[in-house]
Amino acid sequence: MATTRAGFTGLAQELASLVREQVPNVLEETGTKARYVIDVVVRNLFERGAAVGFLATDRESCTFVVGVHDDRDMIRARLRAYRKHRA
Repeated sequence: MATTRAGFTGLAQELASLVREQVPNVLEETGTKARYVIDVVVRNLFERGAAVGFLATDRESCTFVVGVHDDRDMIRARLRAYRKHRA
């Protein structure tokens, strides 16, 4: 029993040491990945904001939305041109 207990104690100490060594590495790696994710989300938000800004101020889009005209082909062409220009 004493030998088994000593073996488990030694194993627990080894595991604790490994955890102390690895936690900083894992935290650094996770932090780097989190920064990349945040950068992508922020960039997408700015891009979506620019698209919404365009649509909200584009005269042809606005007149279509409020029903001044119903030229769907013209609006589709306009949106395709906008998408192509942004790509």
